[in-house]
Amino acid sequence: MLHYLAGPLIGMIIGYCTNYLAVKMLFRPRTEKYLFGRRLPMTPGAIPRGKTRLAKAAGEVVATYLVTEEEIGERLLAEETETAVVGKVMKTLRLDIGDDLLRVAGSEEEADHIVQKLNDLLTSRIVEALQRMDLESKIRTEGKQIVTARLAGSMIGLLLNERAIDSLLESVGKEVTQLIDTRGEELLRPHIERKVAEVRTYTAIELLQKADLSEERIRLVVTAAYREAVQAGVTKMLRKIDIAGIIEAKINALSPEELERLVLSVMKKELDVIVNLGALIGLILGSLNIFLQ
Repeated sequence: MLHYLAGPLIGMIIGYCTNYLAVKMLFRPRTEKYLFGRRLPMTPGAIPRGKTRLAKAAGEVVATYLVTEEEIGERLLAEETETAVVGKVMKTLRLDIGDDLLRVAGSEEEADHIVQKLNDLLTSRIVEALQRMDLESKIRTEGKQIVTARLAGSMIGLLLNERAIDSLLESVGKEVTQLIDTRGEELLRPHIERKVAEVRTYTAIELLQKADLSEERIRLVVTAAYREAVQAGVTKMLRKIDIAGIIEAKINALSPEELERLVLSVMKKELDVIVNLGALIGLILGSLNIFLQ
């Protein structure tokens, strides 16, 4: 009986040990081994020895076949993703502008500082615009037409001739121009501060609705902007990210021990199956040898 069992048992043990050794040689030894100053063949193991090539191939496979422009674009433009992103933007637009400013600024003091800068900027820009308008000339020309039309047929109109009107409007124009140059910012600043403070109490959607944009129209604009950004930005994003390069660098940075743990975490069951399959094949071949004798 032992004579018949010896062949299958020996075949099973050889098959198991051979495959077990083959699997271990994928990772071991982890470093090069030398004898009499010469590197021993098959050292280090297959995976540590080919880590650089493996890293480059893995990066290229992922970037070329798994994480493609088309795949990312489709995922980002999927209805579920698009609805979530647009919904988040719309939710943000429904918040008070003052609250948004506070979140961006980080503190009430910084938010007030930003508002102060905005008030300064708006005040100086409006005064500059008024100064470039040449109000003195406009008051003389356009004011003359208005005054003449208003006073036509009246007693005052009969008393004031064209020269008197020109002199009056010229004086008014100079006074207005001088007032803007000397006190323009002082006079405008309170009004601008009041308007800016009022705007802070609105939401972005409320301000857009004041410009006759409905909430549905705003949603359509946000959706269109999102789609355009995805379509235009995916290619540039992937080029800048360089997925293949990142994966290659990550794998190359792994130590032999970390690389072994990584591979085993993914393929341990499959490698165990290979080892057990070696035992099964050895058992079958050993059993067949009994019938062939």
